[in-house]
Amino acid sequence: MIFSDILALIIVYVYVAIIFVVAELVLKTRPEVSRKFLHIMVGNMIFAMPFFSDPWVMVWFLTLCHFSQILG
Repeated sequence: MIFSDILALIIVYVYVAIIFVVAELVLKTRPEVSRKFLHIMVGNMIFAMPFFSDPWVMVWFLTLCHFSQILG
């Protein structure tokens, strides 16, 4: 794994964390909009895939989000 893969992975997880925080803020006022917003914005993660050079990093990118949901 090269430095650019690590940097892209960090940026992706920061992006997802920001999306969750924004969705929580919206959830207090309009829950139906919050859920749609969350799904649309996290679905945009497919556009981050070309920035990874190592296929194993993409595997971690896909699985760590789901694994953290199972634990949390």
